[in-house]
Amino acid sequence: MDCPDDLQLIFGELPDLLRNASAVSRIPGGLPPPGFSVDDRKKKTPGPGQSRPPKQYPPGQQPPRPPKGTTPPRQELPNRTANPWNPRPSFLTDEKDQALRSIKGTLNKLTLENFPQLSVKLYDLICTITEELTYKEAVALVFDKAVSEPNFSKMYSQLCVKLNSEIKGTPKLFSFRRFLLNRCQDEFEQNTIPALDQLPVDPVERQIMKDKIKRRKLGNVKFIGELFKQKLLGEKIIHECIKGLFDDIQVYKQRDEKELMEAYSELLCKLMSTIGKLIDGPRAKEYMDAYFNRIKRLSADQTFSSRLRFKFQDVLELRSNEWVPRREENAPKKIAEVHADAMAKQFADELEAVMGVTLTPTGGSTGTTPTPGKKGTVKGARDTSPQPSRTTDEWQTQGVKKPKGKKGKSASTKQPQLLDISEPESITTPNRFATGTLSAEDVEQAINNILQEYFVNTDTKEAVRALLQLLKGTDFLSKIVEVGISNSLEKKDKERDLVSKLFGQLCAKGKLTEQQFAKGLKTIVDSINELEIDIPQASKLVAHFIASAVADKCISMGTLENTVGLPDKLKPLVTESLELKK
Repeated sequence: MDCPDDLQLIFGELPDLLRNASAVSRIPGGLPPPGFSVDDRKKKTPGPGQSRPPKQYPPGQQPPRPPKGTTPPRQELPNRTANPWNPRPSFLTDEKDQALRSIKGTLNKLTLENFPQLSVKLYDLICTITEELTYKEAVALVFDKAVSEPNFSKMYSQLCVKLNSEIKGTPKLFSFRRFLLNRCQDEFEQNTIPALDQLPVDPVERQIMKDKIKRRKLGNVKFIGELFKQKLLGEKIIHECIKGLFDDIQVYKQRDEKELMEAYSELLCKLMSTIGKLIDGPRAKEYMDAYFNRIKRLSADQTFSSRLRFKFQDVLELRSNEWVPRREENAPKKIAEVHADAMAKQFADELEAVMGVTLTPTGGSTGTTPTPGKKGTVKGARDTSPQPSRTTDEWQTQGVKKPKGKKGKSASTKQPQLLDISEPESITTPNRFATGTLSAEDVEQAINNILQEYFVNTDTKEAVRALLQLLKGTDFLSKIVEVGISNSLEKKDKERDLVSKLFGQLCAKGKLTEQQFAKGLKTIVDSINELEIDIPQASKLVAHFIASAVADKCISMGTLENTVGLPDKLKPLVTESLELKK
């Protein structure tokens, strides 16, 4: 049956009308815009700031892969930073970055176990640097690592000694010690707490930043003390640091800035507890007495918090106890030392379990006294000896019962010790000389002692006799010149004139040859740049010694030029001193 043409037209347009009607029903208001169609709705593009919804695929169907040899377009992230991190290939980094990154990586691996190997590697890396700015950055890396790890300050100070001594013998334009001390000085002279506008607004973050700066300051002071122990710092600089801290405490106290006052007080306590034992001697007795009189007054000052007053009191007690700390310092140990301590503790625990005896740090014993029982067993009888007293620092001290003897006198009895942990007797210098095992350190110390006595009695003949008797049959006669000049540079003119007179007497008697004098003088001349760090007038004073030696015929100008090799800055000073001698 044939359908009329009008019906065919109606049935042909019906699907489109139905689709449009369903779309219109979902539009708010129910009325489509003019010219609306379903195809227009599907082709509508997302507006600004809108992202296109991801295409949905049926379950199990993967999106089509791009053809081979083509790269898919890079999708831009909505929150992309202006300066994103991009890994740089190794061939794009220059030699400076590679050297500094290698030094930093080696420092991060440095431990007590691998110190001998990595210290040599660090020396090799630093020796490859030829630019002064890069060299300073390398020294700064070592300094920052030492300051950030104060528990390992001793290890890093030994590393600095090794780097300085190794580099000292190489023809380099840079001084490791000079750059290191400049860095320490800059850090020491900076304000402990920055200005308020430089601190974060958040109180928690502000306190975190303050604690970080405080730890860095304490680490710097500890590192300075360890450098002084390794003789990289002079005693004069240490005294200046102590005086500067006292002055800062007084200034901030007058300004009523309690936070800064207590910060510098803590730095003072840390420095005194680190180097106090080394400088507390006859040479600096007046200074130390003055320091501790001020510390005693500070410990009684109620302006400070109780925590700081107790710190001052700890320093006072440390000196009164001959610089022996109440607690053993929790210093880093090697793995072998940790294992040895664990075995000792295990042995002590087993001994206590079997015999009922507890070992104390003093080497005594506490607990029950073992007595034989029946059938070979051991029974613990009650110990009638005084119980160990416990001090405030949780350290046990063993009381000793002294039984009375005849006529009521107390008989001296020794407490039996299971382990002998007493310190060995120190070997005196005469014993080492008698055995013939002389070392350079022994000779320097002995010469220094003779010179100190010579400065007091001014007896040149006695000093000559003592030195010749000390160094008879040895090759250390040149040490007299080296030690005599270096130890008298910080003295007064009277002591320096006595040393020059001593040199003249030794040369006049033929006991100190020209070559021996030149050998000792060359050591001083080669280190003149480092001496000027501690003693700014070192060049002028050394030139005075040289002029006196030339006048006394200890050394000739030809030997000075050929053997000693005077630097250019010493030549005019020597000439000027010789003119004054005439």
